Amino acid sequence: MENKLEIMTYKSGKFVFSADYDRLVIDPLVAEVRTLADFMMDLRVFPVSYRLDEELIIRSIMSTAAIEGNPLTEEEVGEVLNGGEITNIYQREIFNLKSCYEFLVNWENKDFLITEDLCKLFHQYITKDIPHEYNLPGYYRKEKVKVGDKSHGGIYVPPRCFDDIKMLMSAFIEWFQKLPSDIHVFVKAFLLHYYFAKIHPFSDGNGRTARILEGFYLANNGYGFFLKELSNYYYRQVDEYYAAFSNSHKADDASQFILFCLNIMKTALYERKEQAIEFAKRFAMRDFLDFAYKKKMLKERQFNLLNVLLDIERESEFSKEQLFVTSYFKVIYGKLSDRTVANDLNYLVSQNLLIKDGDKYRINLNYLKPAI
Repeated sequence: MENKLEIMTYKSGKFVFSADYDRLVIDPLVAEVRTLADFMMDLRVFPVSYRLDEELIIRSIMSTAAIEGNPLTEEEVGEVLNGGEITNIYQREIFNLKSCYEFLVNWENKDFLITEDLCKLFHQYITKDIPHEYNLPGYYRKEKVKVGDKSHGGIYVPPRCFDDIKMLMSAFIEWFQKLPSDIHVFVKAFLLHYYFAKIHPFSDGNGRTARILEGFYLANNGYGFFLKELSNYYYRQVDEYYAAFSNSHKADDASQFILFCLNIMKTALYERKEQAIEFAKRFAMRDFLDFAYKKKMLKERQFNLLNVLLDIERESEFSKEQLFVTSYFKVIYGKLSDRTVANDLNYLVSQNLLIKDGDKYRINLNYLKPAI
């Protein structure tokens, strides 16, 4: 089947589906992202994967809702996800997304084709019990809509009537299912996202549905990591996200949108890779400290201090004075003399377990890194 399909609609003019993207630019990036993604998938055998997954789900749901204007904070989203009371439409949006994600997780990595019915099912999950003048969950719109604004590349008018939408969705799904195997899963996922959003088949919830479809397709093809990840990064670069869509629409070429999404993937993977490496360093360091304490290389309070530092997210810096006043340090050093504290710090620095920078200290997570 050809990569391009042209459809003449009843009232919306010609609509083109095309997978003829800029391979010279995009394929090398696909290869780089695929290598990184495979590395992250391999990490699922370690505890780090579950730690990261717990963080991702809240941020992902908050972000995909926030892109469409939901004002709830990450903390407020967490309350809804943990069973908090639903009293407004913003909380309802979060609850609906939670229900949809739960469905997706249950189906992750199972053979499940992208169909019109699946699109409608996701839309039902996403917009259930949310009041809207026109929107009916799971049903294509019958009214004309406008997408975007002047600050994000201009206003786009999607297909204008129900008959056009019905025709295009049917053609789109058939075209998508028959895309050739030499087009990578990543590119196919972004084409799915892009053309679904371009058709804009529902009265409300199109963006959330498009991102859910993208994530589901990636998860169903072995990349479940992205199901919980990409929306967070789209939200962080929301202006660029809308601009990439608008620029691709104007050029009648999805390449700019695909390129943007791949770079988002790359950024997400590199950040998560660094987090995973740091987690592994902390895990190994804790094991070494147990060994060092048993061998009497560390006093109990020194051992406790280093373990507290491992519990703190990231390589947090601290001063000697903080050991006397900060609660989790004060338990260890609050009743000891300034000289004793100074001696402990100097010893840990001399053993390269702490790094001193001016009057600040931090744990050396590279202590176990082999010398080259």
